This record gives sequence, C-alpha cells and structure tokens, in this order.
Amino acid sequence: MEKEKTFEAKLEELNKFVEELEDGEISLDKSMSKYKDSISLIKQCQKELDNAELKIEKL
Repeated sequence: MEKEKTFEAKLEELNKFVEELEDGEISLDKSMSKYKDSISLIKQCQKELDNAELKIEKL
C-alpha cells in the first residue's frame, strides 16, 4: 500500500509542475495530464489546510 504524500511533498510536486510550464518544455498532452493531477493535489492540500484551521480554532 502506498503511503500518502505529506503536505510539503504535494506542494513541491505542484511547484515542479509550475516550473515545467514556465520552461515551456513539456508537450500539450503532458501539460493536460499534469494539470488534472495538480487539481487533485490542490484539493488535497486545501482539505489539509481546512482541517488544520479547524484544529487551531478548537484550541
């Protein structure tokens, strides 16, 4: 079973994708695929941030 990536690992993956886009070296197909993956990562990160915010509010 694959271990879930940390929040930081997800952000690093998103940053790498942005760098690849800025470099303009990746194909349109790969860009679209990575875009879909990035949307999923963004949603996961937002969920983690929302959960952290709730924990802080409880304190």
